[in-house]
Amino acid sequence: MKYDLSDPLGALTTFCRQFVIFRNEEHELISILQQELVMNSPRLEKLTDVFFPSWEQLRLILKECHEENVIQFPSIDLAVNFAMGTLMHSFNISFLNRNQSKFTPEQVADLAVSFIINGLTSTHMGRGRER
Repeated sequence: MKYDLSDPLGALTTFCRQFVIFRNEEHELISILQQELVMNSPRLEKLTDVFFPSWEQLRLILKECHEENVIQFPSIDLAVNFAMGTLMHSFNISFLNRNQSKFTPEQVADLAVSFIINGLTSTHMGRGRER
């Protein structure tokens, strides 16, 4: 999907919401991807076509947010990693969360968006100037 980069914050919000909802709908697929990432498996090459377009789209959106001075952060790589980490782990895992959440996927998506934007705009993230 293409995002309207003339509104980078809107694009970031839409991307994050859609990713969380997809994560909820296709949790087995994302769990496989997470397992392969953690193991640094040779099978990762086979998943590149599935995963990399989303990673690169998020990078483009965050780069535009930064260039338009919407959100400032010291490193695009860290911003992408932090955001994607939040998005990939925004699923209620019963082992970790003994009390099942009553949040809808849409509510979780909104919370993830808020968490990512607030995290990227925090004063702590703004220290340092590596790119």
